[in-house]
Amino acid sequence: MTEEERTAFVLERKRLADFIAAHPSRFYVCEGCDAILDGFSGISVCPRCEGYRFSHDPERLRSQLATVLSLPPEELVGYE
Repeated sequence: MTEEERTAFVLERKRLADFIAAHPSRFYVCEGCDAILDGFSGISVCPRCEGYRFSHDPERLRSQLATVLSLPPEELVGYE
């Protein structure tokens, strides 16, 4: 990953995190793998870990957002 690609990735991740933080009722956190999922997708099983327990607590969502934002791109699951 070039420095430009890394910068673009970090900026896009921050933009998405800001959107999620501004609309917490639209998202929830999988309790199995900590993935942040879109509540309007209509899924009942996490596509990452196949878990079925979700947290709808806005504080839990904000905490997970902070965790994701603190990780370098290489440590994110699904990074390519």
